[in-house]
Amino acid sequence: MVQEITIARALTELKTLDKKINKKISESKFAIVCKQSSKKVDGIQTREEFNQNAKSSYDSIVDLIARRNEIKTKIVASNAITKVAIANKEYTVAEAIERKNSIELDKMLLTSMRNDYNKALSVYESNNDKVEHQLNEHLETMFGTETKQKDNDVTVFTENFRKQHGYEIIDPLKLKEKIDKLTDEIDSFETEVDACLSESNAITKITILDDK
Repeated sequence: MVQEITIARALTELKTLDKKINKKISESKFAIVCKQSSKKVDGIQTREEFNQNAKSSYDSIVDLIARRNEIKTKIVASNAITKVAIANKEYTVAEAIERKNSIELDKMLLTSMRNDYNKALSVYESNNDKVEHQLNEHLETMFGTETKQKDNDVTVFTENFRKQHGYEIIDPLKLKEKIDKLTDEIDSFETEVDACLSESNAITKITILDDK
């Protein structure tokens, strides 16, 4: 006999099965050593009782694992075809789950780009401030304080001085644009993904064998 359950319920059952399997395995004993003359193998059970309990525990664990595998397989198959819309982009549930994990790589890239950009901007501004200070000192030495009367000479000297001593940021990727775009993509995805997956899991159903 089969039953139809939601993905949300199936995920809850998976957690329960994991606990049951782990508990059953930790509590079970499948082999033991005792004296040939002993009636009780562990001071409590007879040989027959131990044999029956070992086989029963084994069968129970195997059945639990089989049910877990069945449910997990059905969930994986469903996730591969069920579609969800997250931040105006369509994913299968499997793709969305993978994206949740792999987005950490995007965050690492974002951090690296942001650090490089901020460092470059800071050094650029600091160095050019020094250049401007040096420029003003040269202008005052060469032209005095009455620079308006020698506007053309001052302009030419200023342009040449800045070209020779000034600093620029080498930014082939246009980092500010990429930083803003990636930040928006990450924030939009993370804001919506959990709610979208929960909504999908609450209405998407799979068919499994009834365990009763």
